[in-house]
Amino acid sequence: MRRWKLKLKDKEYKPIVYAKTETDAITCFKDEVVESVTLYENRDYLSYINKMLENAMLEGIQHRNNNCDREWYKTDTAYGLLRFRLIKDCNDDSYFDYTDYQFVSNDCKVLPCTYEMSTPQKVCEKYFSDSPYCEIYSYRLYGEPKLVKPVELKGIKSSFIVDFIPNKCKCHCFVKDNDLWIKHRDFFSKSHKPTPKDMGTPLTYRLQKYFNCYKNYLDKFMYPDSWGDIVLRNEAWIVFHNIKNFVLVDKIPSVVFVEN
Repeated sequence: MRRWKLKLKDKEYKPIVYAKTETDAITCFKDEVVESVTLYENRDYLSYINKMLENAMLEGIQHRNNNCDREWYKTDTAYGLLRFRLIKDCNDDSYFDYTDYQFVSNDCKVLPCTYEMSTPQKVCEKYFSDSPYCEIYSYRLYGEPKLVKPVELKGIKSSFIVDFIPNKCKCHCFVKDNDLWIKHRDFFSKSHKPTPKDMGTPLTYRLQKYFNCYKNYLDKFMYPDSWGDIVLRNEAWIVFHNIKNFVLVDKIPSVVFVEN
């Protein structure tokens, strides 16, 4: 089966159709004025199909009267179970640039009963990309020099902010390509431990003695505040690689719950 690219009158897009001959290709758009038809021989999509086949298991083949077989495959991805179907032209033993698929995520509550139509490239990029993983890019302990913004984020502004501790600690998040970068401002921080004789003393006393810091609002209590905790904050730059597809594969992205 050959592919043909058509140029339609007064239309910007150029559809690509499968047909045996140029005449058959024109009949696919019989209600349009076809200005030109050229043979389309780009087969880059086969590299995506090969990648899908290398990582999937054949479930069955459906032979059809039109010499086009349907092949059914399944594979376990990092996000859940994927089933997809390819169509092969038995005349020249080549695959069509088309696939439909069914995806069941790891946290799925209702099993799907229909298939989504797509192309091998889109399915491959979405489900056969590199698995997500987390990396601690850099970190600092309390008292060490401030962290330097990663060079990878040069010129990129914060995409959104999330609360790590409401009203206490906010973390700036940066999105670049498929990665999510987080500047974590309370990374496994420890509490300050005073000497035994200062245990139970008011918070204002410990702040002044150990850190030469005075918080006047702490004196507004009717009693000395002896239960406050002084946190020695550590900080870190954390990056979640390849997280974009992990979010997109779900019908309701996880980020929605974070934003709400």
